[in-house]
Amino acid sequence: MKDFSDGLNCPVCGAKAYWNDEECMWVCESCGYEIQGDQIAFDNDGNGSVLDIDWYCDECDEHLNNQIGFDPYSDTWTCTECGHVNNLDKDSIV
Repeated sequence: MKDFSDGLNCPVCGAKAYWNDEECMWVCESCGYEIQGDQIAFDNDGNGSVLDIDWYCDECDEHLNNQIGFDPYSDTWTCTECGHVNNLDKDSIV
C-alpha cells in the first residue's frame, strides 16, 4: 500500500508523492521522480514539504524561475534571454 500521509507534492510535475519502503524515499505517483532527502524541508512540527527546483537555461545559464510566465510543470520552456528551448523533466535535473 502506498503511503501518501505526509502530503508531499512532486517538484517536477506537482502530483502527489508516496513513501516507498523498499527504496526508503518519496516517489512521485505520476512521473516517478524520486525525491531526495535534501529536497525536503521540515517545519517545527515535523511536517515536510518539497523544496522548489531551481531551473537554469542549458545554453546561457539564466535562472528560468525568474522569467515572466515560467511554468515549472510544463514539458519545456524557451529562455527569454537566449531563445534556447529547455526540457523541464526529471531527466534534466542534475
